[in-house]
Amino acid sequence: MTIKTQETDKLADDQTKGVDPKAIQPKDGVRPAGDDQPTVDVLLAKRDVDKAAANRNGLTYKGFGVLSGNATSSLLMDYKAEHPDVYWKLVETLFGGDRPMMNTVKVEMGNDRNNSTGPNVATMRDRDEYPAVTREPGFQLAADARRYNPRLHVSILRWHAPTWVRTNDDVYRWYKNTILAAYREYGFMVDSVNPDVNERTADLDWVSEFSRRVKADETGFEGNGPDDPNAGFASERERELFHRIKTITSDEEVTGTFGDDMVGNAEYLRSIDVASYHYSVEDDPHGNFTRLADEFDKEVWNSEAQATFSCSADRPNNTNDDGTEAGAGVGAEAGTGTGADDAAKHYAGTGIGGQNGPLEMANTLVKGFVESRRTCALYQPAIGSFYENMEYSYKELISARDPWSGWMYYDAGCAVLEHFARFANLGWVGVDDEDGRRPIWRAIPAASGCEVGGNNPVNGARHGEPSYLTLAAPDGSDFSAVIVNDSAYEKHYRFAVDAALAAAGRPLTVWETRAAESGEPYDARWLAKRGVLQPARYAVRGGEDASAATQATHAPHATMESAFDAEPTVGGADGEARETVEYDITVAPWSMITATTLADNESAGSASDGTAVAVGESASRLPRAAEHTRAVLDQDPERGVLYADDFRYEDAPDVQVFKGDALVTEPYLASRGGDAGATPRYTTDTNGAFEVVPDPERGRVLRQQIDWPHAGNAWIEGDPRTAIGDMRWTNYRVSVDVRFEPYEGRAPYVLLGAREMAGGKFTTDICAYDVKLRADGVYLLRRFGDEKRRGHLEDLRKRAKAALARAFEPGADVWNTVSLEVAGDTVTFAVNGVDIASWRDEHPQSAGRINLGTSFNHVRFSNLRVERIPGFAPYYSELIDDLHTVSWDDTATPRLSYAGPWIHETGKGMYDYNRTTTTSLGAGASVSLTFDGVGLDVFGRSDGKARLTATVDGEPWNGDAEGNTSATLPVMPADGSLRCEFQLHGLTPGRHTVTLATATDHPFLIDAIGTLHE
Repeated sequence: MTIKTQETDKLADDQTKGVDPKAIQPKDGVRPAGDDQPTVDVLLAKRDVDKAAANRNGLTYKGFGVLSGNATSSLLMDYKAEHPDVYWKLVETLFGGDRPMMNTVKVEMGNDRNNSTGPNVATMRDRDEYPAVTREPGFQLAADARRYNPRLHVSILRWHAPTWVRTNDDVYRWYKNTILAAYREYGFMVDSVNPDVNERTADLDWVSEFSRRVKADETGFEGNGPDDPNAGFASERERELFHRIKTITSDEEVTGTFGDDMVGNAEYLRSIDVASYHYSVEDDPHGNFTRLADEFDKEVWNSEAQATFSCSADRPNNTNDDGTEAGAGVGAEAGTGTGADDAAKHYAGTGIGGQNGPLEMANTLVKGFVESRRTCALYQPAIGSFYENMEYSYKELISARDPWSGWMYYDAGCAVLEHFARFANLGWVGVDDEDGRRPIWRAIPAASGCEVGGNNPVNGARHGEPSYLTLAAPDGSDFSAVIVNDSAYEKHYRFAVDAALAAAGRPLTVWETRAAESGEPYDARWLAKRGVLQPARYAVRGGEDASAATQATHAPHATMESAFDAEPTVGGADGEARETVEYDITVAPWSMITATTLADNESAGSASDGTAVAVGESASRLPRAAEHTRAVLDQDPERGVLYADDFRYEDAPDVQVFKGDALVTEPYLASRGGDAGATPRYTTDTNGAFEVVPDPERGRVLRQQIDWPHAGNAWIEGDPRTAIGDMRWTNYRVSVDVRFEPYEGRAPYVLLGAREMAGGKFTTDICAYDVKLRADGVYLLRRFGDEKRRGHLEDLRKRAKAALARAFEPGADVWNTVSLEVAGDTVTFAVNGVDIASWRDEHPQSAGRINLGTSFNHVRFSNLRVERIPGFAPYYSELIDDLHTVSWDDTATPRLSYAGPWIHETGKGMYDYNRTTTTSLGAGASVSLTFDGVGLDVFGRSDGKARLTATVDGEPWNGDAEGNTSATLPVMPADGSLRCEFQLHGLTPGRHTVTLATATDHPFLIDAIGTLHE
């Protein structure tokens, strides 16, 4: 039988009634297959399964993993400390179960300098430092993952090295000592290493040499002199595990350049275990990577893979056409002229499909195997646990931005991985197969195919190009077929299974992921059971064309025993007849399925008691993020304190860490690095290293640890910076005590910033407002790095004298208090409680986090406070993405309501909120929002030429308290993403409905809307 949705059945009915199907444009985008959508034939032959079973490394499907690097895990330990239930649920969701979604953690070794989003901490800042592995969150994540998956694979790779690492001998010492320190601290041995540099041309001689060193090493830990108790191998087990480490090359960006050299060199083939490269699915021109897997039995990885580039919960609200040219978009008929014509080119939506979406991510996995035998994909980042809107934001499977609230969002990209991992045993032979008790499934090249165009991204699927991957148990007892349809066309597959395979004739359970329907939660149809598919027929296939059936008979019953009267005789050689069992599979538009012989109680699709999942119900393990659950950081409302941190953490609870084979409890700071430098709460460093250290006067303080001698190379240059707090903070006063340590030469500086929403890679100057104060008393008050006010020591002294207050004390080893106040359109800088300089911004940036910064010098911070300002709204209750048009709890409940000609686009830039924007296409385009609060701010790029009209609760609104006599309202110029372009303030506290409408044809772009808290 063929499983069909209600939508496809309705389409068939319309065709029966004589309606031209090409004239139909259903709301969910279903289009008829037609003659240009032929059935795709797939054959799973026994000889292909047997051949793959003999391959132990190249065709075993390893699966998926987390890449922890570039500061992307910086907030994860805060979740662990403050919301352990949420954190451990995350770890279990990713790594738990017999068939876990992920089985690998890759840790990037860093040097405290930016390598895209931010830095990775250096485990050894000096040659003789004992590796501080506890301050690297990736190692702790790997340790914790082993609580649920003791078979976890751990891999490491370096970016730029600490300044003391200058030779390959230094590299080897740094790697080896770090690996052994992690083993002694957490109880796991690193499984694979790339000793080369991330995304650089391969140095195969060095990689091969590193492999030989590891296998022959009898020195063990390289200590500091003969009396170092850490020197050597701590045990024979440690020595044995270290010698087993696999070696990887080369983690190059896009298609690897090393294929010819590796295939042609016997020593490289002998010593290098894994070939990997990033952001490409293609083989090289000579097919070397396919050969490495098929002929030489080498692993081929996509060791930095592309995840989803948006929020899949809101993604179905798009109006992308993505090449479908399929009818009018939202509001097309309401516009006139060019705007309406443009709207007509936009589609009614692509669901979870389209460019940079979950289905494209799935196609990348399929095509990566078909084209170049990729059997492992590691996502950078899988977990986005850093402050949003920084570089490479909204490129993750899981968002963990708000550790104070415990909010966490799992994207449909996770459901994509479930389609592969939940219905096959993934991993490594000899490691994850438990001595043959858990046989690892193989990907079958002859039963996999992909005609989708594109490389990075793999986005050429809009005309229904086939894309499928077959995974099979090595003995042929079970198989699963993953099929992706990233198009508006219904797709049909005829899946033939060799009758000689034990799996032949068994029913297939079909699991589907697509967008929710009206009235459902956003994830209602992620990994939902679509039904059980029985064999449609058996056939005898012969000759060279194994896809052509020479005889076909419909199978009247569900089992092989009733499909055949006698034991089948099957030819084993090419060109001979073969008996097969055939299944007809239909894949709905903008969806993916897994069809598997595994019954509910054999797969992770069962309830805990083993009962089957009902048709239409989701079997996904992913926790759901409910509407209105992102609480703002508002630490002590009664005292007006949004956030305060003395960096001592005396009352912080102990933290549980998985070490060896058991949970252990550690003090808060010890679990985050200890006295050598502990990660402070709620910080995302973008350059340098801000850590908590002991202080003789104040107990503990925050210290910027990297001076010029330790400032190594960076991906993105810039001075040390760290971000703290909630991007939704609006009006506040931030203050902090600062102390310069002794210095030579030019005076160091300290920076205090406010209203930071990121939005640029050069993070030295990303605060809307900041003050740079040098140790000699020179200061600069700035807007996005542009100087607005300047002064020097004498100015500070005069101001203090007039106020009868303590003046700024220049130089080192003295504490001064620096503060910055942002209230409406005015920013004020103060020292030791004395106002020094103010500036009024005609086009104010209205919200954002705080920043602390320094030059490359040691500076200490204490007593950080972020306080409300009386009479001003302290934050947004919500920052609403432009595509958030319906509630996550119920897609029939509206949030932002648009009318008139708009386009709602995904696949935008990394600094656009959730990588989406909405743009008007003519006059009369309106957006409405009902909320509780006292006003709203609109964010988006703007040239300042658009004009709006506004109504509040049905009445015209003409501006702020100063009045606006014009019939229309101006939009402010804003030259970046998440920059404020329009403000509607001064409403009475309570519930309001605000409608904004375009007054002209000039485009008005919306990125997000913030609703001001009372």
